[in-house]
Amino acid sequence: MSGLPALANYPLVNHWAGLRPGSPQGVPYICEYREISGLYLNTGHYRNGVAMGPGSAQLLADCMLQRAGFTGFSPYRL
Repeated sequence: MSGLPALANYPLVNHWAGLRPGSPQGVPYICEYREISGLYLNTGHYRNGVAMGPGSAQLLADCMLQRAGFTGFSPYRL
């Protein structure tokens, strides 16, 4: 711990970065946020963000442009 020498003698108990947020149901949120017009969400993929990225980006684009998506939007609503 070169940046915090005072903590060098304390053991690491736990750490968490939270860089891969997931939704409680395990299904990402891909939708417009109802309370703020023009704010869209594409989050909650957890560990599957890279694998699901192309499909969720296409679904979000369809949502934003009010096009029929390749699947229904309802499972992905907040």
